[in-house]
Amino acid sequence: MRPVERMRAEAAEISADEPGRRLRVPDTGDELARLGTTMNEMLAGLEQAIEHERRFVDDASHQLRTPLGTLKTELELALRKARIPVSIEIRGQHTNARERRFSSTATGSQQPDRQRLAP
Repeated sequence: MRPVERMRAEAAEISADEPGRRLRVPDTGDELARLGTTMNEMLAGLEQAIEHERRFVDDASHQLRTPLGTLKTELELALRKARIPVSIEIRGQHTNARERRFSSTATGSQQPDRQRLAP
């Protein structure tokens, strides 16, 4: 049972901080080697899922930063130029357009990319 315990202990040490780490698989061709291979394949799938999630968060963050920055600037300018009347209807149209973009981004990005997650 020592080889099994070694593999178990090795698996317990693997964390998301080391996504590329894999188990050492004995070159025996037996059940333990097949178990190690299967676990390494599972770890590879998890690594892909973590990377996919990281890219998704990066993309979503970028998609939100640009329109929010623009909206913030427009609001700041409107407040600075308080003496000049600001058309509420035009501002509302811009805000609605941005809201539709956010909704579209959120709706489209909630669908998981199943093919990328497949082993």
